[in-house]
Amino acid sequence: MSKTPLYLMSLNHENGEQAHALAVSALFRQLALFLPQAVFASAKNDVPVWDAATTEAMADHGIQPPKKLSVDSILLGYAAGWAILVEVISKPFADTGRKPDYLRKYLHSPVEILTRNTEQYLGSDAMKRRSMATTANATMLKVDPAKALEAATVELKRRSEEQGKAIMPMWSAALRGALAQSYDENLDDLLEAIVDCDRDPAAEIKGAAKAYINALKEAMLKGKSVTVDTGVFALSTEGETQPA
Repeated sequence: MSKTPLYLMSLNHENGEQAHALAVSALFRQLALFLPQAVFASAKNDVPVWDAATTEAMADHGIQPPKKLSVDSILLGYAAGWAILVEVISKPFADTGRKPDYLRKYLHSPVEILTRNTEQYLGSDAMKRRSMATTANATMLKVDPAKALEAATVELKRRSEEQGKAIMPMWSAALRGALAQSYDENLDDLLEAIVDCDRDPAAEIKGAAKAYINALKEAMLKGKSVTVDTGVFALSTEGETQPA
C-alpha cells in the first residue's frame, strides 16, 4: 500500500492545523511571485516569452523561470488559495485558541502584487544594469541621461498600473467563483496552478517548512522562547533520514 505524501496530508487537514496553514500559504505565495511575470509576458506577446531583464531579476532571487506561465491559471489558483486562507483565518487553532491572523499579511490583491513587484524591480540589480545601459545609450545619442532614466521609471509604473486594471475583471470573476466552491475544488485549482507554473508542490511546501524551522532555530539562539509544531517539523524533514 502506497503511503500518502505528507504534503498532501497537510493540505487535507491530516497533519495538524499549523502544517495545513503553512502548506496552503506556501503555494499561495508562490503564485503571487509568478503573477507579475505572467502578466508582463502576456502583455508583450500572445505566448509568454521571458525577456533578459525579467530573467535576470528572477535570477537575482535564485529563481529559475518556468517554461510557460498562464495568467488565467495563476489567477484561478490564487483566488482558490485566497478563499482557503480566508476560511483558515476565520477559525481559531485548537491548540492555541487563537486565529492565525498572521496569514493576513499574505492577502494582497493582484494590483498590490504588481505595484510591489514594480517597486522591487526599480531597486533591483537588474534595474541597475538596465539603468547603466540606458545611461550609455543616452550619452551616445546626446540625450540627458537623467531624463531618460526618469522616463523609463515613469513608463514602468504606468505599464504596471494599466496591467493591474486590465486583469481586475478576471480576478473578480475568479474570486467570486472560488468563494462559491468547495474546499476540495479550490485545492485542486491551487495545485493545478502550481503545476502549470512548472513547480513541484511538495518541494515548495517542504522549502517553506524548512525556512520556518530555521527561523525558529535563529530565534532560539537569540534567547527567545519558541514552540515547534510537530506537523511543520515533519514537513521540513520529509524524505530525509533522521540521525539515531
